[in-house]
Amino acid sequence: MWFIAFSTIALTSLLSGVLGMGGGMILMGVLAIIMPLSQAMIVHGLTQTVANLSRAWIHRREIHWSIFRWYLMGSQITLIGFFFFALTISKPWFFIALGSVALISQIIPKQLRIEVSKPRNALLCGLLVTASQLLVGVAGSILDLFFIRSRLSRYQVLATKAITQAVGHISKLIFWSGIAIGHLQTDFIAWWVLPVIIVLACAGSHYGAKILARMNDGQFRRITSTVLAIIGISYLVKGSMMLL
Repeated sequence: MWFIAFSTIALTSLLSGVLGMGGGMILMGVLAIIMPLSQAMIVHGLTQTVANLSRAWIHRREIHWSIFRWYLMGSQITLIGFFFFALTISKPWFFIALGSVALISQIIPKQLRIEVSKPRNALLCGLLVTASQLLVGVAGSILDLFFIRSRLSRYQVLATKAITQAVGHISKLIFWSGIAIGHLQTDFIAWWVLPVIIVLACAGSHYGAKILARMNDGQFRRITSTVLAIIGISYLVKGSMMLL
């Protein structure tokens, strides 16, 4: 099980290092297949927190801090609200929701531009993205709605998304660890798993940054859209087949 998990962590961290998203969705699906959902959320949260923090550090000079401050406010409001509810989801519907999240940015009209640099939009982004992360573990496509058509450069997009995603995954760790404890689950992660996750996630971010440097902004956006479409359709099909 851990060989599959670690291999997926390495490959998806590399993908996220290039696109800033996509890798986390693939990893979440694989982990949900091979382990209980609560444990998958915790492993995914650990991996994505490290990967996103390392990406944010690599591109730290490009972070748009004004966006981050408003995003953080929305994120914390959502986390506090979720602590009043213990929401669970079955695996078939989990995969359907995961696929739907991946496809959201593909079905929104292209002329719709949500400018994330506006405070109210950054706040809304924090609210919606964190809610999705707490429910299905990921929210990259929802986050993409606010960034993909923004006026930021690909480096600003990658860096600012990385720091906001790190906050969301930390919130997910807090929330799902609480659910696991509340359900008296004892299948927590062995201590040696964390350093392996850190090394693999950081390596993926490092080499992903090298690939990103060879892309232009147009290629970055086209590849991101294609990857999201493939991921979304795959998860919708899997979830639907599990319901049959």
